[in-house]
Amino acid sequence: MKIGLFLSRCDGQLEQSLNLTALAQLFVGEGMTQVVDGFQNSKDIVSILKTVRDEKLEGIILAGNSPEEFKTSRQGELLADLLQDAGVNPNRIAYVNLKDQVARVHGPNTATQQKAELLIEVGFTRVKLAHDMQVSRVSPRKAVAILGTNIEAYLVAEQLLRRNIRVFLIGQQPAGKEETPSVLQGVKAFVELNPKAQLLEDYRLTDLYGWTGDFSLLLRKDSKELTIDVGALLVADNSNAEHIGELRPILHIETGDDGLFVPVSKETKEVYSIEEGIFLIPAGFANNLSGQVALADAAAMAIINLLEEPEILHKNVVSEVDREKCGGCGTCVKTCSFKASAIDPRDRVSLIDAKRCKGCGNCVTSCPTGARDLLTYPQKYLLQSIKILSQFGGNNEPKVLALLCEGCGYKAMDEAGHQNQNYAPNILPLGVRCGGNIDTQLILEAFVHGFDGITICKCAEGYCRNIVGNTDLDRRANLFREILRSRGIDDDKLRIVETARLGDNQCINTIMELLEEIKTAGGDRV
Repeated sequence: MKIGLFLSRCDGQLEQSLNLTALAQLFVGEGMTQVVDGFQNSKDIVSILKTVRDEKLEGIILAGNSPEEFKTSRQGELLADLLQDAGVNPNRIAYVNLKDQVARVHGPNTATQQKAELLIEVGFTRVKLAHDMQVSRVSPRKAVAILGTNIEAYLVAEQLLRRNIRVFLIGQQPAGKEETPSVLQGVKAFVELNPKAQLLEDYRLTDLYGWTGDFSLLLRKDSKELTIDVGALLVADNSNAEHIGELRPILHIETGDDGLFVPVSKETKEVYSIEEGIFLIPAGFANNLSGQVALADAAAMAIINLLEEPEILHKNVVSEVDREKCGGCGTCVKTCSFKASAIDPRDRVSLIDAKRCKGCGNCVTSCPTGARDLLTYPQKYLLQSIKILSQFGGNNEPKVLALLCEGCGYKAMDEAGHQNQNYAPNILPLGVRCGGNIDTQLILEAFVHGFDGITICKCAEGYCRNIVGNTDLDRRANLFREILRSRGIDDDKLRIVETARLGDNQCINTIMELLEEIKTAGGDRV
């Protein structure tokens, strides 16, 4: 496989702590290397794409920015989308976070450079061990479900109807005339009298199936059930924490400390949720009518832009099944929170519903025969990464492995970088899809390969985007403490910490405390 390593200067931020030229030269034997100014400017994007096509590269490593930056900035995923258009499978694009988890938190020294080298080596390992991801092409349905019948709901509905998009308004009895500003009475009438609008009063959403552009919603009103098919969904009423609590296990959107859904970015993507195709009117952003109109217009435009695409490419981030190993026991069915697993009645092997699977990895860790694996974070990659990271420093230097949940722990480590919170480079990060993806074998392997401590940063109770990934991790890891003790390993060197919802740094603080305790207790090394 031909692999390309592209190192970003991040507009000069990385070169204050790292020698990027030396890093590029170090990996020349592994693949083609190139240093660019950034991954967001058109000049460098054109240069990268030219190199990819000329060299016929099959795997790409983007070393510099945090993967979170690509997700949260406007058009942040442009480069990844263009790489996919150039023939690179999306699962063979690896991100190495040199800015927030290396350069910003460590000074320019030998240890910092070595840590960067090891993280890039982990990136190469991910690309080499990745399986190709299947991409589904969806023709988006020209219909939208709007949860809520508030002012913003009607404003969005008006815009959609003007684009000939069908609208389902779902919620309680709409507000009376006296609660609607006089300047919007015409909007409300336009929506209610439009033949492409349907008001489903007092219905509640009970299930969601499908993916961006092709969702099926199951609605219930008393004993009556109704299924509607839409291309997108908008949560217009995001003000009732109790109702949001009912929706969260269905929509899988992150909530804040107030229990309400939070957008991808308050600054640039305020009406987008982490689930593609599901949009928000964020609570507390608009305190007057003009603000409500602006938010509604932004949400409507985002939805229209999505549904007017001729095709939407959906990346199938699913769990895989080795049919030769599967015993058809049904453990995966019992542990899946998304109803994505089933047992084939004829062959007695596990089946995956790609339209329901979230790729959380909980079924992987629960499978007794090892028949399951995660497409984006295969176990072989995680085990090999632990071995690579264990090479940091000398034999007498203590080190801690930080296993970071993609939904919260990884963001917490990034937050330390944003705040320039310095910590020792012998804290080695390894991202995982979810706490539910952390197998006890990973914990044991880390200790066996010389890590003196392990901290797992997981979502707080009630905030796991994969519903039970955090609680299943707790149960599994805490039962494993007895095994650690039987092998002479101090189980107190395994710390599990609830971490960031909105920038909480408890994760990095716990890791630093553990490292200091190890140094104090055992000198240079336990």
